[in-house]
Amino acid sequence: MTERSDVVALEQILQYVAQEAQRLHLSPVVVHCLRMAAFELAKANPAEDAIECRSLEAEDPSFH
Repeated sequence: MTERSDVVALEQILQYVAQEAQRLHLSPVVVHCLRMAAFELAKANPAEDAIECRSLEAEDPSFH
């Protein structure tokens, strides 16, 4: 595994965990922090998968 694929995998895990946290009605702060972590990874790693994370920002009212 390369470092780039590790970052992409971590980004996908964070996105999944954020979705599950929201589904389980955890604190909006927790969901926001998880999504911001995925967003920051996407900015640091401008891969194709990062575009999906950036689209979450537009859909999610917890982003400011």
